Amino acid sequence: RGCWSSIQETPGGRLHKILCQKIPRKMYRFILLSVLVVSINAVNVKFTDCGSTKGTVHFVDVDPCPQQPCNLVLNSNVNIKVDFISKVASNAVSVAGTAIMSGIPIDVPLNDYNACDQGVKCPVKAGDHDTYSTQVYIEPDFPVLDLTLKLELQDDNGDDIACIQMPLKIVPTEDGNEVALEEAETEDETLRFRPRPALY
Repeated sequence: RGCWSSIQETPGGRLHKILCQKIPRKMYRFILLSVLVVSINAVNVKFTDCGSTKGTVHFVDVDPCPQQPCNLVLNSNVNIKVDFISKVASNAVSVAGTAIMSGIPIDVPLNDYNACDQGVKCPVKAGDHDTYSTQVYIEPDFPVLDLTLKLELQDDNGDDIACIQMPLKIVPTEDGNEVALEEAETEDETLRFRPRPALY
């Protein structure tokens, strides 16, 4: 009942006191635990800078990513964030994605190639600090394998403000739903990822 801690009558303390009065102690613990779990699931992953000539990448987040390299489960959504500072001005920022499997680069079809719709504040000015944020759906018929994902954020001239590469693992769902790579290569053109060389 009520608060279980002594709080001073300050603006910040008063807010805490009200919350404390309205939320039972068990619920309060549950909320704190939930925040901790979310913080743990979002991981700053190890990445390789593959040529950010027009910017500097600070960190890359993948959620969920309980271990590295990150396991991406079939038929699930994955959130990816790229935090960077641009060295140049640009009216727009475009996104390019490439999956490298067994040394073969494959274009990744994205729902939106405009980074300005996904967290980047455009037009971008030199020195601006931005975060590109996107959600990727892992198709249930995607082959189970290891790959390297390459993401590029490009300015008006096609130069890389940010270019990162990170290893990923596509893993089956708990019910064992997976498609062998050999089978995936025989599917028609509707398959999201096919082993065709990327165009540069």
